[in-house]
Formats: sequence, C-alpha cells, structure tokens
Amino acid sequence: MRIRLLAVAALSLALTGCSGGEGSSGGQAKYASTSDLVAALKAHGVECPEFTQVSPSGHSAGHGSCARDSNPFLGLDVYKSTADRDAEVKATADALKTASISYCIVYADLWSVNATGSLAECQAVKNGLGGTVMQG
Repeated sequence: MRIRLLAVAALSLALTGCSGGEGSSGGQAKYASTSDLVAALKAHGVECPEFTQVSPSGHSAGHGSCARDSNPFLGLDVYKSTADRDAEVKATADALKTASISYCIVYADLWSVNATGSLAECQAVKNGLGGTVMQG
C-alpha cells in the first residue's frame, strides 16, 4: 500500500496540468492553476471530493490531487510548456510501470490528469475536457 501511495504521489506531482488544456469542443481552455482545473473537472461531472494543492516538482508548474476518504485517486498538473508536460508524463508513466501499478493519464496542451487503477476516471476527464489518454 505504501508503494502505491508513493507512486500516486509521484504521479500526482508529475502530472498536475492546469495551465491550459484542450476542451471537448476542440478549442483551447486555459487554466491559471490546479484549482481552475478542478473547477473545470467538477463542471463536467468529474468528482474531486478532497482537493489538495501542493508545491510543484519535476517539470510541473503547479500540482494538486483529488482524494476520497484521504485516498488520492487523481493527480493534477499544469505546465509552462508542452516539453515540460511530455517529460513529466513520461517520468510518471515510467515510475508507475516500475512499481507495477496500473495507471492512465489524460493530457492536452499545458495540463495533465492521472489516475491509478481506473480507466473510467480518465475516460470521464477525457469526455469532459478532451485530450489524449495513455494507459499502462
């Protein structure tokens, strides 16, 4: 369980994507912070009962997580560039693969959202905000 929580934390830190994103209409949505990304997710029916903003790390310009009963299930990241986003998405995916944890990541423009163990969570994000889904 500790490895899973560490991996979720690492993934969350790697993939908090709120600086901008592609909306489901194909247009560009800009998020000034992970708080703005959470608001957009909630507006599209994606739950985030316990939101925590944390200091960014790695390539992320902003990071946060969503939890249920203190159990993190979504990591949110925003970036200054798509190169930063790509590097952080890769690092997160590699860390989760190494830990043998199932994951999915939705990313677009300057944001990303990751989840462990549930493709349904990522599909809900994609349905609401658009983006590309990566899973492993």
